[in-house]
Amino acid sequence: MHFLMAVKPTELAIELQGRLPVNAKMQSLTEDDFLKILRDTKHNLLIQNIELLKTEEVNILWEEDAI
Repeated sequence: MHFLMAVKPTELAIELQGRLPVNAKMQSLTEDDFLKILRDTKHNLLIQNIELLKTEEVNILWEEDAI
């Protein structure tokens, strides 16, 4: 007799974590999803690039069309 149980990888013994296949269903990202990621996340790429360029004394302002 076989039993099928839903177990999270973190609930497995450390020796087994990462050794078993994990299947996940995902949906494609929309353009709005990408914009939210670029603008609304705490440490987004736009802010990171602004700060990185400041180290080279370059000030940049992202226009809406550029994003």
